[in-house]
Amino acid sequence: MLTLRYIIGYMNKSILITGSSRGIGKAIATLAHKKRYKVILNGSKESTDLNETLQSLPGSIKTIFDVTNANEVYNGPNNLDNGLRLN
Repeated sequence: MLTLRYIIGYMNKSILITGSSRGIGKAIATLAHKKRYKVILNGSKESTDLNETLQSLPGSIKTIFDVTNANEVYNGPNNLDNGLRLN
């Protein structure tokens, strides 16, 4: 039997998915959203594909940084579009 504590804990899980604007990254983002994760979408730059993915996954947020650039990886997750900061 599911308890309220279990349901609340499950709904509070977050996942950051790189390359989430298309292909495998988008498929993983969509699956995680269906599993009730708070999805943090990532792309190396602003794009129509990334914004369309964001719109298709209500409650998701995005961050823009290039995973091949160490400085951007260090600072990027702190620039989430809703002001949320990762520790």
